[in-house]
Amino acid sequence: MTWFARAATALLTLVATATVLTPGGATAAAPGGRTFLKATTIRSDDGKVLPATIYRLPNGYTETVVEPAAFQKALAAAAESSDPCGYVCDGKNPATYPVLGRDGHTYLCGSDAFSPRTLNGGYAVVELRYSPRCRTAWTRGCCYTVFSGFSYYSNGVQRDWVYAEARNSGKSVYTVMLNDAYLQYKACYDSQIGGTPEWACTGKY
Repeated sequence: MTWFARAATALLTLVATATVLTPGGATAAAPGGRTFLKATTIRSDDGKVLPATIYRLPNGYTETVVEPAAFQKALAAAAESSDPCGYVCDGKNPATYPVLGRDGHTYLCGSDAFSPRTLNGGYAVVELRYSPRCRTAWTRGCCYTVFSGFSYYSNGVQRDWVYAEARNSGKSVYTVMLNDAYLQYKACYDSQIGGTPEWACTGKY
């Protein structure tokens, strides 16, 4: 089985079993625990339009999820033009880190990024950002809280995490990247003020 076929299979499994952490620490299963609100679209940073669905979660939050087939198509197109950058991309800035495409041109990892999952918790919004070209993920969010992202091996063991501080900022912030080839990632924000963080998270991609 090719890496793309494995990635597509893993993606379908993740969409079917993704969970969202509520402020009280409980988890709500998707899709059974969520309610369809409406179909929508999102736009990648290189202009591609991807179909998505907005769901209402049991805790009242909403999550926008890109359709799995559209995600697979984006991965397939990127695989034809460049190789994933792997672990060398861990800790790099997606807005400035360059990779070489098969056409000989240099691209920034953030140049083809989109948000396959976006969680709106009311006072804060967190996006799981993804680069098909680099096969990397990171977190972007706003405002007045702490944002994080967690990377996992396919067996569920946590591999790494990233962090961006925005407690005193009304502006959008983003973390550095983590490799996401054959891995899983979720984007989170701290849903409480002070004390031990209580992470509200997107589903994994």
